[in-house]
Amino acid sequence: LSNNRDTNVSSSSRSQFGKSSNRRFAPADAEDDDYNALFGSDEERSNDHKIKQDKYNITSAFPPASTWNTNNSDITKRVDWAKMRRTDTTNDMTKWKDFPPVIKEFYVELSDIAEMSTEDVQALCAEKNNIVVTWFDTSLKDDYEQKYNCKLTIPNPIYEFAHAFHNYHEIMNEIAKQGFTEPSPIQCQAWPVALQGHDFIGIAQTGTGKTLAFLLPALIHIDNQPKSKTALQGPKALILSPTRELAIQIHQEVQKYSYRGIRSAVIYGGSSRKSQIFQCEAGVEIIIATPGRLNDLVMSNVIDLRSVTFLVLDEADRMNSLV
Repeated sequence: LSNNRDTNVSSSSRSQFGKSSNRRFAPADAEDDDYNALFGSDEERSNDHKIKQDKYNITSAFPPASTWNTNNSDITKRVDWAKMRRTDTTNDMTKWKDFPPVIKEFYVELSDIAEMSTEDVQALCAEKNNIVVTWFDTSLKDDYEQKYNCKLTIPNPIYEFAHAFHNYHEIMNEIAKQGFTEPSPIQCQAWPVALQGHDFIGIAQTGTGKTLAFLLPALIHIDNQPKSKTALQGPKALILSPTRELAIQIHQEVQKYSYRGIRSAVIYGGSSRKSQIFQCEAGVEIIIATPGRLNDLVMSNVIDLRSVTFLVLDEADRMNSLV
């Protein structure tokens, strides 16, 4: 409105903004529901219209479509995606060269699981509420295999906690404290994949152990990262939640599991910003956050996300509605 106030000083006509059923003057291409109504003599209205055109210089900013050059060969030039990927890889290496390496693979597959036949795997999947697992994008798989000169396979599902955590006795003790007897279907397949350090999308009903499916691999991942003077001080794992209620629920679940002194904090809007800043600055390895408050504290230099090496989007489908 400040721009239009300046305009009215230079002209004796008056502007009315908003909706009106009694339109006295409006440009021919104005929308019926939203326009600027100009009042005054014909000369005053014409003068006002000219001042606004000169002020905003709309014509020069957006030349007519008829002047565009659609015959430019650059428009149809093919994109060299391979070159772009190489450039992206080079840029990543330059960006992160001074940081310690990220260790991702912690899974040691026991012979009982590795030697399962196709029929055994199918029977286990059927027993565990019909587990379905597939590659999300085979082109990404092919790119990864080519980049790292390796062969990717989907690990077989497990059916006992020891199959995933036989090298992590403290984790096994924490599971025993909670009274669980066997992994849930999502955990049977998620743990082998996550402990190998690969990305995955898990889909399961509420109350089927999704939080534990990513939490236990996160604890192991955090504890096994290099401890060096060059390592950034900050959270190693970030869990994003679409709502404060879910963020609080995840934090309560995290607090049930004590492992190697790993600390967590939950940050969300509608609560004391000062106390949340104090928690983060005191030092935590896991942050559970809603996007709005996280962005606030990142922009305020309270949280440095460069230290994060384990990322979880909980209820990612609901996160889309926040964009």
